[in-house]
Amino acid sequence: MMKKFFEKHDLIKIALCMIVLTLILTWIIPQGYFNAGELTKGEITRIGLFDFVTYGLLGMYYFTVLVTFLFVLGGFYQFLSKLGAYQKLTDKIAECWKGKEILFSLIISFIFAALASMVSEYLILVSFMPFIITIGSKMKMDKISLFVATFGAMLVGIMGATISPKIVGMNVQYFGLEYTNNLLEKILLFAIAFIIYSLFNIRYLKKVLTNNKERKSIIVFFATLIDIGLLVLFFTIKKLVFYILLGVSVVLLVLYIVYSIKKSDKKKASKSKKETKEEVVSIDLFNNTVKDSDKSNMIPLIIVGIIAILTTILAYIPWTSVFKLDWFTTALTKVTEAKLFGVPIFSYILGNVTEFGSWDLFGVQVVMIITVLVLQICYKQSVNTVIESFAEGFKKSAKLVVVLLLAYVILEFTVMYPVIPTILGKILGSNFNVFTTTISGIITSLFTSEYQYTVNLVYSYFTSAYASNLSVVSIILQSTYGLVSFFVPSSAMLLVGLSYLDIPYKDWMKYIWKFLVIMLVAIIVMAFVIA
Repeated sequence: MMKKFFEKHDLIKIALCMIVLTLILTWIIPQGYFNAGELTKGEITRIGLFDFVTYGLLGMYYFTVLVTFLFVLGGFYQFLSKLGAYQKLTDKIAECWKGKEILFSLIISFIFAALASMVSEYLILVSFMPFIITIGSKMKMDKISLFVATFGAMLVGIMGATISPKIVGMNVQYFGLEYTNNLLEKILLFAIAFIIYSLFNIRYLKKVLTNNKERKSIIVFFATLIDIGLLVLFFTIKKLVFYILLGVSVVLLVLYIVYSIKKSDKKKASKSKKETKEEVVSIDLFNNTVKDSDKSNMIPLIIVGIIAILTTILAYIPWTSVFKLDWFTTALTKVTEAKLFGVPIFSYILGNVTEFGSWDLFGVQVVMIITVLVLQICYKQSVNTVIESFAEGFKKSAKLVVVLLLAYVILEFTVMYPVIPTILGKILGSNFNVFTTTISGIITSLFTSEYQYTVNLVYSYFTSAYASNLSVVSIILQSTYGLVSFFVPSSAMLLVGLSYLDIPYKDWMKYIWKFLVIMLVAIIVMAFVIA
């Protein structure tokens, strides 16, 4: 019976195996702490049965905001799926992009990757993913394709983070760097990662999509990216280097065109087509059929949706910390101090709201709840419908919450029983070395769900021993953290995404392993160049 259970829930299986590994390490390796470049060893403090259960349950307490986020997300989309206007809107968008699935995937993946590299909280991007997955499923795209365009693209943005306070901000906080340190290198890393990732995406889509004849649209997409990239480089580097890169880019574009034409002429594998048709049946977690949806008025949904999307994105752009702009701080002050009949009415209505750029994960949940209430009024939905929708959405989100908490249990044990520094003490030397630093970054990232904990475990050593190499150390750490997030069971967003789309772990690894090998080489090469 347990065997059948684990065959069906393989993500739970691999997460539990990782938890057990973390537990075993505490039984055989003493705790350690880095202090001013020196490793201080402690005693072996084993995780016992009561510790295991206690800290496992405490995950619900420590990471409440993540749990409530997934539950609210489930209720939000379950409610939307019962609106005829939502079904009509997603049908219309899917119809518009039919036959252009590759371009759709490339554009969506670029948006998610670019935003993940910049926003202060990349988890808010998950709030848009069910919408994209619903459209993609109606376009008959398969599970892997939709994961690649959404959750996978977000991981690309994390690996190539440029100004994200949640990634780069940790380097600024712990290593005393600036957001502008090695900005060009971070942009190049993002570009390399996204282009390679996209080539794998195109190759896969060419195999599984039937009757897809896209060629010009793909070329135009990459040509546009090259133009954008060169425009950025023009303002950041010398003109001579700019023209060299321009020539290299043209050559690469020509080579890509040849590659695209050859791949498009190859015969599609019938087995892949058959698998695709079988998979699209259960892709959409929040799938509902609404009668007479084609007669629904989409205008209120579109208006409210655009406002919600813009609010969410603007609220998580680091306006003050990175761009040094106080527009929204000033605007919020004026709004909250504005008085009506001598009373600061807006301050009372809004409550303790913070300015755009400093919202936490609770903020996007408030936006989703307000959006539901507004749409309930617009489409004359009963309170019972809202309650039932959230109850159903909570139930559907439960499996996502389970794998999320398992990933964070690994993090809890790693932080509370720090054996990782002891392991790294055997690897790191007194002199900076790209290979040992990369290995250390990979090992640390294997056990940490969030980058701040990755840095927290090792920063004391690096700031003392490698004080003159902190820029390259920071890039190695953030890139290896992003790289590991593509496959390790402690990667919460990996597990949530695979669970959402019901993708077996082995199928994902079969797709992504070559990309990971190439990116590991690229990261090491870039580190040597920077160093």
